[in-house]
Amino acid sequence: MINQDAIETINGENSKNVTSRESTWFAAMGVLAIFPAITSLIWALILNSTGIDGHDISATVLFSASAVSIISIVANSYIKSALYVYLVSIVSAIVFAFTLEVYFVKWALIPLFVAALYTVPIFNYIKLRVPSSFNGRAKVRPFLAALWVIAAVMTVSQVTRLSVFIVDQEQTHFSLIPGVEWFERHNCLTGYVYAARLASASSENIYDTEIVETDPFTTPLPEYATDMAPFTLDGYLYTPAFLLLPKVLTTISNDFSFLRVLWFSFSVLITALSLSMLISWLQGPIADQLIKLMPIFVGAMPVALTFQLGGSQIVAFFGLLIALVALERRQIVLGSFLFSFVLLMKLWPVLLMLPLLFQRRYKEIAYICGFAVLMCLMVFLVFDAKPWLMYFNYILPKISDGSAFVMMDESIVNLASNFSLIGIPFKLVPFGIDAGWQEAKIISLLYSVLLLAITVFVSMRMREGDKAQHICLWLALIILGTLRSPLAPMHILIGFLLLMVVTSYLIRSRWQVGLFAIVWIMMTVLIPPEGVEAAMLLSIFRQMIIFSFIFWVIFRFCRKDKYG
Repeated sequence: MINQDAIETINGENSKNVTSRESTWFAAMGVLAIFPAITSLIWALILNSTGIDGHDISATVLFSASAVSIISIVANSYIKSALYVYLVSIVSAIVFAFTLEVYFVKWALIPLFVAALYTVPIFNYIKLRVPSSFNGRAKVRPFLAALWVIAAVMTVSQVTRLSVFIVDQEQTHFSLIPGVEWFERHNCLTGYVYAARLASASSENIYDTEIVETDPFTTPLPEYATDMAPFTLDGYLYTPAFLLLPKVLTTISNDFSFLRVLWFSFSVLITALSLSMLISWLQGPIADQLIKLMPIFVGAMPVALTFQLGGSQIVAFFGLLIALVALERRQIVLGSFLFSFVLLMKLWPVLLMLPLLFQRRYKEIAYICGFAVLMCLMVFLVFDAKPWLMYFNYILPKISDGSAFVMMDESIVNLASNFSLIGIPFKLVPFGIDAGWQEAKIISLLYSVLLLAITVFVSMRMREGDKAQHICLWLALIILGTLRSPLAPMHILIGFLLLMVVTSYLIRSRWQVGLFAIVWIMMTVLIPPEGVEAAMLLSIFRQMIIFSFIFWVIFRFCRKDKYG
């Protein structure tokens, strides 16, 4: 067991010392995980605006930028003079730049100088905001501290490597799962950008399911998607309100390769902002657990792959978390704006207004409704009424009868990676059970009623000012809401893993640590099972774990007596 007296003594010593090892390590991981998103965006902007053919050296430039950041952090830790720290950083940037061909030196210097000049300020900003309660942990548990450092290094390496593939899709060996064609050529952003372009310039149906997964190597891509090759064209199944975001992207640039980098950088930064806001708001043991488990969470395959695939789920999930934290802090305008956007994007977050209603927070509800109305009006102004007519007349009926999700049972991978209860009837077919959409509709109806009842129950049990209860119950409701969709693939594990992290402060014994590790591995390691039946059984077992854990969280944190 941990010696609490030792921790308190160490915390007392280090609370005055902002340069403790722990805060330095965490700040270093934060900077090195964020900067690839920044430098890759700068490099992509240079390539896009100048027209130079520098994709072949993207890996060298981005890895060099990370090396400059590392040198800057080390120099800042050992050199007292800020002037000399910046001098070392700038010199290292120049040295790395001149390892390239002379023609590219002046262009490569830009992202390298950004890394040299801005790494230290961001590093110091993060370090000063690490909770003092986290300091001193390495002295108490040196072995766990070493594991933390190893996990952080692996996560930073993974993000840096991924940034190269985002800048240059031809370098598929930098994909998170190299050699698997679907992960190398699928990108959800294709559907968003194509829908925004189509809605702006044509009266064609943005929800046409016939174009989903159009392969540019076998079938010519539609008119407004020709620049998206080699990626297959994804479908668009969101409400017209979400078109406002890809419309902003296409206003900035109409080059899909650049938009892919911009979307990746935006996703990484909104994730970093959300997690930092959670740590700042929660404080205490949950914040400590977030910091301690941050490397394995950010580096988890469901999170990293969603970054690579360009899924909007990252933006929706972490945007919703920012909204909820802002509302908890009584930052009504920011929270209501973000909440209303995610609400119009996904629809199911309307259930999350019930806790606000039970807490009589009518002002927040009014703001959310007001922003939602304004966004709907903006869609009319930007795209006119066509997208809404297509949504209600074309795609909603297809969503209702299931034909919009024909891809759900087209392959073993799609079926096994679907965590929605609605997918269970299709998983039973390999076992000789004749089931399909008729049974799925019944499950959908029953689940919707159950979800509403659970939301009302949770809303009635939320206690004012109880941050631990609020974050756990919010996450539980978010996961249950995402599982309402007929197709709920790997991205729903992001919320599940974060819920595991924030509840890990309740762990008290070794067997609980072991159970945590087993569940984490089951949810993050892609196990290729042998045979269809094995794949379906593993998928159903994972679903049972997800729902069991969520219900345990709900009933534990909704108890009338104070939980442990």
